[in-house]
Amino acid sequence: MMSYQCKIGCIGLVTALIICSCNEQKQLHPMSSSLSSNDAMVDTTQIYHHITLDSTEQLQIYYPHFKRIDLVCGTMPQPTDTSVIMVCAAAFTGQVKKEFSHENIAGNHISGGVYHKGYPCKANTGAFVYAHRQWKFVYQDYAVEVAQAADESGMGFGQMMLINNGLRMPANVVGKNICRALCERKRKLCIIDSRQPLLLIDFIKFLGRYGVTQALYLDMGEGWNYSWYRNNQGIVQYIHPKKQDYGTNWITFYR
Repeated sequence: MMSYQCKIGCIGLVTALIICSCNEQKQLHPMSSSLSSNDAMVDTTQIYHHITLDSTEQLQIYYPHFKRIDLVCGTMPQPTDTSVIMVCAAAFTGQVKKEFSHENIAGNHISGGVYHKGYPCKANTGAFVYAHRQWKFVYQDYAVEVAQAADESGMGFGQMMLINNGLRMPANVVGKNICRALCERKRKLCIIDSRQPLLLIDFIKFLGRYGVTQALYLDMGEGWNYSWYRNNQGIVQYIHPKKQDYGTNWITFYR
């Protein structure tokens, strides 16, 4: 719950609220590109039909084998929908309300190919857009890219950029928390969670060591962190249990 202040962190990061007052400017950015990591990594991957799992001492990584992505708003996809591979919260939610409204989502966004206006949020320093099986991470001004993705019946949302083209972004957030990000590594999309509470600056550091070249924060905290994926047997594996119905939007990977 943020009372129209933008929650910029994981569980307990409400101590580091940023009052949201974005003024989006139009500016084109090149497609994202990945760089290989210089760090030696131990291969701990577990390959499923729907998803590939990997891990380090600090991180848990999920590579969905998807055919499309959408930002589902209002009602979270249910485990009974067998077309869904993985789902988790995406953009920040402004206030806890009984009724859903797109205006309660931080930043303008695209769901089901339709453009919606959200509330202005200064913490949204980047965005992710997807259309025609191509994606793009955008740093800072992303109004043009979101509009273009909407014209192409895609999806997109704004969030806090953690890594852009291999460069780590500043993270002046206090407290250790479980963190999550939408990432690109070696030209593949993945969701990465911290395996234990970390300072956000340390989470970003470990993402960089893993070889992540693009990273966009994903909403977390009790009530927002409910998430799951589907394993090779089609059985749903819950990452964080459902505790509250606070979420308003979810990045959803479909097979």
